[in-house]
Amino acid sequence: MGLALGVWAVLGGAGTIGEEGVRQGLEAKLGGVEYQQRRLEGVQHEAEQNRRYWQHMQEQTLGALGQEGGEARRRAEACTVYRNRMGHLTTQGAMALRAGQGLGAWALARKRLGLMLRRCEEEAQRLLERRQWLAWQQRRLLRMGEGLQEAQARREVWAQELHRQAMAWTDALTGGRLRAGRGEDIGALKGRLYPPVYGYVEMPYGASLNPKSNTLTPHKGIRIRAAKGSRVRAIAAGKVVYIGELKGFGRLLIIEHRGGYHSLSAHLGEVYPEEGEALAEGDWIGTLGGGEASGAGASLYFEIRRGGEAEDPKAWFVHSSFR
Repeated sequence: MGLALGVWAVLGGAGTIGEEGVRQGLEAKLGGVEYQQRRLEGVQHEAEQNRRYWQHMQEQTLGALGQEGGEARRRAEACTVYRNRMGHLTTQGAMALRAGQGLGAWALARKRLGLMLRRCEEEAQRLLERRQWLAWQQRRLLRMGEGLQEAQARREVWAQELHRQAMAWTDALTGGRLRAGRGEDIGALKGRLYPPVYGYVEMPYGASLNPKSNTLTPHKGIRIRAAKGSRVRAIAAGKVVYIGELKGFGRLLIIEHRGGYHSLSAHLGEVYPEEGEALAEGDWIGTLGGGEASGAGASLYFEIRRGGEAEDPKAWFVHSSFR
């Protein structure tokens, strides 16, 4: 929260910048963070491709080492057999020489066996050099893997810092000096409040056409698309009267405000207050989760009701307070 307070001190502390100028400055800061987050996504995509290439090369190298090791053992056994045969032929030649027997057949057999032994030893040497290269490749891949892990750790720190900054700018856009007042009848604040989370309205209040069934679907609230994990505020002072899980709403929280009004925030992740707890305007009530209706991203379903009758929440918020 310190960063958000610092923002207000810098952008609005001297009173020389109007509220709209403050918001524009905050939105520019948030836009810069989001640009960095898109850059990070590109870097992460490239890093994932590098990781997959590394994993492929690692599997190939380990497989080749196993195959070459088996072939080297078979070749070594064959060379041992040839050497034993060569030794046996040498003994036979010595005996034939002492007995004055002909050596033509013996010399031919020894020449052929010598050729086979030489080829065997050359192949064994080639396999040895191949295994040495594969071992070097494996060491290189291990170093590469360590480098990939270190780079991933740095990207995670970068992502956490960008998320922290995004949350701080978002917090500032829904709080700080933009608060309308404390303890007032919420009806007197209509048009002067700020949304519980900074984002854009992806589903408006009222009826919308369902393209699949070609029917009108009524909506008693709005759905605000925002970054998952964004913190959600109480739009006005009140008391928490319900916290629970409802099908289609996920985790939700209902606040009772002065003047007979209630606000409902659904698809929450964490919830901070407890039932019966009194809240001031702008107090944190939780974080934005996924929710059944929010697809791959995150969105907050939000309603304002008086006596059970739903009203369009956008009418309660400052003009241009959404993205």
